Amino acid sequence: MLLEIGGFIVVGNNSTLFLFILIFACISAFLWTKLGKEKQDTRNAGVLLRAVLFFFCCDFFILSVIKWYLGNGEDTLFESFWDIEPRTYLHYGIPLAVVSIIEPFVLKLVGTTIAKHLIEVFSVLIFGGAFIGFWLMGGISNIVYCILYVACIVLSFAMAILYRQAFSYYSLKESRIVLKMALPAVGAWFFMHGVYLPNELYLHNMGDFAGGFGGFFLILIVCTLALVVLFAAAQIFLLPKWAVKGSNLLIAAMTIMAYVQNLFLNGKLAVLNGSEQTWPFAAKAANAAAWILAVIVLLALGYHKKSTIKLWMGICIYIVLIQAATLGYLVVTADFSEKSQSAALTTQHSLELSEGNNVLVFVLDRLESKWTQELMDMEQDFFEPLSDFTFYRNATSQFADTRTSIPYMLTGTEWQEGMGNEYGRYAYENSTFLQDVKKKDFDIGIYTDIGNTSEQIYDLTSNYKTGVRRSYKFWDTFATMWNCAMYQTAPFLAKSSYAYYTSDIAEMIDELEVWSTENDIPFYERLNKEGLSITNDYPNAFRFYHMRGAHEPYYLSEDLKYNKTGRDTNVYSQMKGSLRIVYAYLEQLKALGLYEDATIIITADHGQQTQFVEEAAKPDKTLMPTLMVKKAGEHHDALVLNEAPVSHREYLATLSKTMGLEVQNYGNTLEEAPLINDEERVCVSLWYGHIIKFTIRGDARDLENWSAVEIQPREESDS
Repeated sequence: MLLEIGGFIVVGNNSTLFLFILIFACISAFLWTKLGKEKQDTRNAGVLLRAVLFFFCCDFFILSVIKWYLGNGEDTLFESFWDIEPRTYLHYGIPLAVVSIIEPFVLKLVGTTIAKHLIEVFSVLIFGGAFIGFWLMGGISNIVYCILYVACIVLSFAMAILYRQAFSYYSLKESRIVLKMALPAVGAWFFMHGVYLPNELYLHNMGDFAGGFGGFFLILIVCTLALVVLFAAAQIFLLPKWAVKGSNLLIAAMTIMAYVQNLFLNGKLAVLNGSEQTWPFAAKAANAAAWILAVIVLLALGYHKKSTIKLWMGICIYIVLIQAATLGYLVVTADFSEKSQSAALTTQHSLELSEGNNVLVFVLDRLESKWTQELMDMEQDFFEPLSDFTFYRNATSQFADTRTSIPYMLTGTEWQEGMGNEYGRYAYENSTFLQDVKKKDFDIGIYTDIGNTSEQIYDLTSNYKTGVRRSYKFWDTFATMWNCAMYQTAPFLAKSSYAYYTSDIAEMIDELEVWSTENDIPFYERLNKEGLSITNDYPNAFRFYHMRGAHEPYYLSEDLKYNKTGRDTNVYSQMKGSLRIVYAYLEQLKALGLYEDATIIITADHGQQTQFVEEAAKPDKTLMPTLMVKKAGEHHDALVLNEAPVSHREYLATLSKTMGLEVQNYGNTLEEAPLINDEERVCVSLWYGHIIKFTIRGDARDLENWSAVEIQPREESDS
């Protein structure tokens, strides 16, 4: 079984399953051509390939029905087989082999002539239906495919009986004609989504792409050319002449509308932060109506007039030329000099501790305190491993997003108005916290994304490394970037099918030694396989583990299984799964005899996502990080609940005291925070230039105690 760490779907599983079905389809197709009266059918590639497609779809339908029955109806067939094992092929293969032999004989019962025409019509319908289905939904679920298949079979059978005239097909010798007809529209469609938009995204956001541009660009070019050739071949062998013309016109119309959508109709798209994307019904309806009307008009005007066809194809060529010129300009003017593709914060020393003072911080991203309390109310026993901890239920963060919270948690540098979005670099340049920690003979391991840090701390961390090998996964890269491009060009009705997140971009890279904040499973698997260890190389250890935690999208189950679709997981399952990893760490810590003297903090960089309600001058909901602390030597019979109004400022002071630093430099510790405190706490939201300052006075769990002011309006962004 070809699976990567964390259970991610890989090309191995998809391609193996595809070949598995294809083999049985070829057996059925071969038997069918042998049953035909016209012997030349066995030498006609088009007839054979259409038969293969027909029986492939039949076998695909059988498997989809089974998976639908087993509860995987909303998954695609490949998603529902993501964890397929070798024995599963045997379980499905034996009955499928029998069915594949029976299928041609069943088809023979309707009559050879009708059956042949049924296959021809079916090829046209399934080709068009699958193309539209994939375009609208980004993938066809088992339920949708079953409905599509049945509809195509019924319509094909009816048309085969009512309309018996054989279709006219292009021969292989006429392939140049087909390519000439298809290249403007098909080439423009695939160039836009496979080359131009992905590269534009890369060149405008190089900091979010870990790998080099050369390999990235080459993968997109090779895959796009392969798809153009494959699509043209499908037109030659699977579609009659009238359908070839119609498909090219349809793709030309869709290409033109995709271009218009991206340039003029998108407006300001929501920031892709892992949350579900939504649009008002009126906006989706109006946008869909514009698409339908435009495509119908373009098809109607073009089908019967060669001059209009040439015009549409000319527009497609213009789109390719203008996008190629723009891409060339972006490449020439891009500054690749500042892009460090070989440096990273690795997993090195992540499971290594000292015999002396161990200070451990687990940052579970977006682990909202409210969610933790809700889970505690539902399953009190789940938190039994944290009986020695104190849960500060009235805690706030200094920032509302990761790229600013992590720097604060490692520096304690206060944000100042007028600083804008330059806080991250400023924080590290104006703090001596980690330098002071280093002077106390602590080995420092900072396990987060390197983008959350700065060069000022690289020499202080033991897991910073240059020369890290990074290579793009071939098919994953193209599939992900195609998805990103479709998000930009699809109508609002279909955009949610293509919503993506930074984890999707990160997973394009093969970098097993780099710490991942997008998937907690690799950390868990290393913990189980290698285990914690003690070293004498340094007297003390400070470990800062930034994990995915409760951040959307939710892929982690509570029993630590990775679910690629996210349909069987939710915020609570992911919280429990992530916390179970911490529990496993604590168990090993106890086994090594290090738990007693260790200071352990479980927290979040920030709480749940919130929005600024301008009319009320408040957020729409509270955002509070979970904050649990166990000091060295601390023991309780049960988890202690503390209502003190604290924040990440007191968290940092507590760390400082634990490590023997000058505490007065960081204020009061968590223990010193009074239960009644009228001092204002501040949380700043910095996101794409949109700066909101939230102020909290009193209990942060009460939204009435929150107020907000907009310091800087949101910058125009279509990201």
